[in-house]
Amino acid sequence: MTTTTHSSGRHPSHLVSIIYVDGALGNMDEYRRLSCYGAFEVTCVDNEPVFTAHHMSTTDNELRKTMMRQLGELSHDRHVVLGSSKAHDTFWDRRHILEAGLVYLDILEELQAVKPSNFHLMGAPEEAMIELASTFGLNNCYSNDLLAQARCAGVRAQLVWLAYVATTLGRMEARNLFAAFQAWQVLEMARPLPF
Repeated sequence: MTTTTHSSGRHPSHLVSIIYVDGALGNMDEYRRLSCYGAFEVTCVDNEPVFTAHHMSTTDNELRKTMMRQLGELSHDRHVVLGSSKAHDTFWDRRHILEAGLVYLDILEELQAVKPSNFHLMGAPEEAMIELASTFGLNNCYSNDLLAQARCAGVRAQLVWLAYVATTLGRMEARNLFAAFQAWQVLEMARPLPF
């Protein structure tokens, strides 16, 4: 991935990268609304990043309210980097990012007390996201299918964070964060699966 890094300061001490997916499943007879979010939380403790991945989805209206509150808790007083679950291939596809931003702001407005410390819409081209996925051994998240987008929301939130780091931070800081991320990945893969 060819990236241009900008020295716009240090990585925020509390950041969450978010992908939100919402849409209809089935037809009129079997209509269900799927809501899902993937979030990648990065908290710097003593100048070392601590990573936490979140992935929630539901088709139940009552659980959706709980899920939105959890998303609000993750967003409160954090630098939010928001991406779109939809691929961004052309200039005109940037509307996906704007739509994602509007939906997210509507969610926050409903929650009322939630106030992120900062907000960044991440519009990396899909070819860059595919290259990041390949470089870091993550699944390719290119899909127009709602269920596939929901399944991939957690991974795509990580890709959005990687794109944010690659395009907004200085080269040395980005390199250090990438190395810490790869170490975290190794630990996550070594963790036993719950049964």
